[in-house]
Amino acid sequence: MGHISSLMKVLLISMQEPAHYYGQGHNRKKLSKKLLKRKMKMFKNLKNKIERNPVSSLIVVVLLVCFISVAVAETFRFVKTGRLEVTRSLISSGTLTQSGNASFAGNVSITGATTHTGGHALATSTPTIWSTGGSTVLATAGTDVACSDGARWWTEITIPYNVTLTGIFFLVGSVGGTDSVVVELHNSAGAVVASSVQGDTTIADIVGTAANIQKVPFYSTYAATAGKYYIAVQFNGTTAKFRAYPIPGSAFIAATAAGTFKTGAAITPGTTFTADKGPMSGVY
Repeated sequence: MGHISSLMKVLLISMQEPAHYYGQGHNRKKLSKKLLKRKMKMFKNLKNKIERNPVSSLIVVVLLVCFISVAVAETFRFVKTGRLEVTRSLISSGTLTQSGNASFAGNVSITGATTHTGGHALATSTPTIWSTGGSTVLATAGTDVACSDGARWWTEITIPYNVTLTGIFFLVGSVGGTDSVVVELHNSAGAVVASSVQGDTTIADIVGTAANIQKVPFYSTYAATAGKYYIAVQFNGTTAKFRAYPIPGSAFIAATAAGTFKTGAAITPGTTFTADKGPMSGVY
């Protein structure tokens, strides 16, 4: 049974994966050489014992397990920075949690649900995302709402992936070409995260042509992560009009509140939809 004992020692040495020590600050190169030397010595001793004893099927099986364990051990390499590098296949039947960066050189297959707390970055594209109330194909859709000097009119929007935004668009009502407009993007808590103005000296855009989609750029682009936001528009007069979502009981948030034109301020989003308040709008 001496050869089996030696074989088990080889197996144990093989399973002392260098990755187990990398996170403890060990030098990868020195540790790998040390473990390789121990493995070679154990294999040499095992070879001598096998030559003196018939190789049983059990030894063959265990040898295969030993070599497989070495191959699998080389699949994963954990470095001190906390990054996970996978150079071959990654199979997980339970929960896999990665708090740092992860780099995959091959394909990744996921059969269960995934949760991205930092959002999900897609390939670069030019986004056009309508608010939660949806898009329209009619210039006269919704309610034709008269502006109110300084008031903010907002509607909920869900941004499904990480994206860099340029500005906000909205549907101008039956009267345009008069009054000025600023746009704001608020986060889920109501704080302003992007705006078309910066300071009171910035000139606001004039409301565009009636029954047209008007695009108003932010003062600077905004890198949004996936999640809930609110689009807000604000005017400095009472002449221009915009189109608002009209259906009572809609399953998203829309409301309005008094404010001071071109003065950034947080909103209190609320939890309900108010008809004829939320601008038919989106981000781009």
